[in-house]
Amino acid sequence: MPDLIPPTLDDNLETLDQDWQLREYQFHSSAPVVGWLIGRFRAAWGNIASRWMVRHTMAQQNYVNQLVRQQLQYQTEWLVAQERENADLRRQIGELEGQLKRLMDGREGPTGA
Repeated sequence: MPDLIPPTLDDNLETLDQDWQLREYQFHSSAPVVGWLIGRFRAAWGNIASRWMVRHTMAQQNYVNQLVRQQLQYQTEWLVAQERENADLRRQIGELEGQLKRLMDGREGPTGA
């Protein structure tokens, strides 16, 4: 059964910290005896055909990924600070409501009028 609990923001940021950077694909083959030869041939062909272009694209994407990661970290810190401020404001509102109630109760006097 799949886990129905969604990941927390901290879980997502931890995963992003680990996986934000692209890595070059390593060719492997599970073919017996000649698998290593197939893997080396595919790697060599990849070097000839596209490595120069792929590395440039990976560098661009890594830069974007790093910016997104930094922005998410900043926003997370900002949200935490906002939640702390909101909790403090809720506490202050509660105190003010209590003071107002005491003032209103004092104005009504003993007759309740």
